[in-house]
Amino acid sequence: MPEWPLEVENEEIIVRGLCSPYHWSVSKNKLKPEAFEPTPGTDEVSVMRYVILNANGCKEKAKAIADPSENKIYQGVACLRASAIRSAGVDVVDSRIEYLGHADIKLGISRPTNGDPPSPQDVKRLRQIGKDLLKITKTYLDPNPASETWSGESMLPPN
Repeated sequence: MPEWPLEVENEEIIVRGLCSPYHWSVSKNKLKPEAFEPTPGTDEVSVMRYVILNANGCKEKAKAIADPSENKIYQGVACLRASAIRSAGVDVVDSRIEYLGHADIKLGISRPTNGDPPSPQDVKRLRQIGKDLLKITKTYLDPNPASETWSGESMLPPN
C-alpha cells in the first residue's frame, strides 16, 4: 500500500458528497451554496481526496453521510481542484484522522454550536465563499445511487 503524503497537492481532485435537501436542490436541479457551509462548531467542510479513494471509494463515503430516516438522500458528488479552492481564499488540508482519504476545506470562519447565528460579517463571508466555490465546482449526479460502484462520468473538476 502506498504512503500517501499529508500535503494536498494543488492538482488534486477534491470531492464533496452531496445529499438533498442539504447540498442539492432537487426542485431547482442545482448545487446549493450550503454544500460548502462548515460543520457546526468548526470552520471545516468535509471532503475527500480522489487520488487516494478513487471514484468507488468517494461514492462509498458519500453514501455513508446519507440518512434516509432524516430525509438526507444521497445524490452524487461535486468535484473541485485543490488549487481552485485555494484561489477562493480558503485552504484544503488532509484530515486522515477521520479516515485515509478524508480532507477538510478550512474556511477560517466557525459556525456556532449553540444555535446562535454567526455574526452578520461571518454570514456574508460564508455566503461569498459558498458562491465562489460553486463557480469552480462540477457536479455529478449518480446515475445509479443504489449500486455500490460508481457508473457515472469520470469525476473531473471544471477546466
